[in-house]
Amino acid sequence: MIEEEKPIFLQKIKKTIGTIDFLRNSFEDYFKASNSYETDTNLVPPEFAQEFKACQKSEVYFYGFSDSIIIAVPLMSNDENCTAMNGIYTALLATGGMN
Repeated sequence: MIEEEKPIFLQKIKKTIGTIDFLRNSFEDYFKASNSYETDTNLVPPEFAQEFKACQKSEVYFYGFSDSIIIAVPLMSNDENCTAMNGIYTALLATGGMN
């Protein structure tokens, strides 16, 4: 009887845990790709290039907890660029883009 139930059990595990795992991996891939993007400063005057890059920076963290995902964006930073706003934008873009 146990061997007959094994395929049914595995199918249910793939539909539940497999979906959660796929979703978490998708978020991880998106945030890694987003953080690895190198800003093109060819059209920016050299004296403003560093500041332009700093304005493109975002900071987003995500954690898996049970069957949910927690996305955290620090809203306060020591620098005066758009890190918090870019982080919120990145988080919203990631959640809106998941199917």
